[in-house]
Amino acid sequence: MKKNIVLLLFVCFLSACSPIIPLNQENVSKVKTIYVQPEINVNGEMIYEGREGKLTKHVGLISLFVLGSTMTNKTNNMKEFVDKNKIDIRKIVYQQWIKQLNQTKFIQNKSADAIMTIEIKYYGIKARSPFTDEMGAVMKINAKLTWHDQVIWEDSDDLIESDKVNPGYTEQEILEDPQKLVEMWDKISEKIIKRMLARMVKN
Repeated sequence: MKKNIVLLLFVCFLSACSPIIPLNQENVSKVKTIYVQPEINVNGEMIYEGREGKLTKHVGLISLFVLGSTMTNKTNNMKEFVDKNKIDIRKIVYQQWIKQLNQTKFIQNKSADAIMTIEIKYYGIKARSPFTDEMGAVMKINAKLTWHDQVIWEDSDDLIESDKVNPGYTEQEILEDPQKLVEMWDKISEKIIKRMLARMVKN
């Protein structure tokens, strides 16, 4: 029984690290240039979870109501902060795709063989634990490569707030310097895109 569980977990791990549609040898030979669509779809609103959100798992009903109200206010405040400072998650992710794609064997060109479309499944910031004010970025990206209206590659990847290799700042530090939030989302998107492209070009 234990062996079966371990095997199942291993298979799930491999699936999570594999492209939905891998780029095979035949399709690799077809594609020399790629155009990255600048219009990026964002699926849903920004995620924000302070340490209050982590604490809700460990408190009673009355405390949960109070913490829930606090979380809603802070979420709205952070969304207003992002809008006020014109922090555009689409622009951040798009620029990282261009930067990372230019470091592969493919050439980024508007008159390209294939078109890359990108979707941000979710993004935001979360407290790294109930016991710290340090926030970490979260993000999940999906991408498709289309050649003559045929999807020849598709992949998805994500990172979470507990990943210590990503920069972390307190909410106060972010509010005092909006560039810290830009940095957090830039770094997490860079790591996700590098992993996705590494899997794409390994052929």
